[in-house]
Amino acid sequence: MDAESLTMQESGVKVTVRFDSFKSVRRQSKYYAVKLPEKMTIHFKKSHLTEQEKDILNQHLTA
Repeated sequence: MDAESLTMQESGVKVTVRFDSFKSVRRQSKYYAVKLPEKMTIHFKKSHLTEQEKDILNQHLTA
């Protein structure tokens, strides 16, 4: 994760998505919810994120 994009990897597949392409980024009590335009939402548990990753997500909050 960097200031402009989020990179995810699973089963050998690596995907990078720019923050400006997300429909929304929301902070909940125990997780962040990142909503993609295709009606898909990815949840990131706060306990699994570094402080730097939380700071980056906080910069992109939409609500």
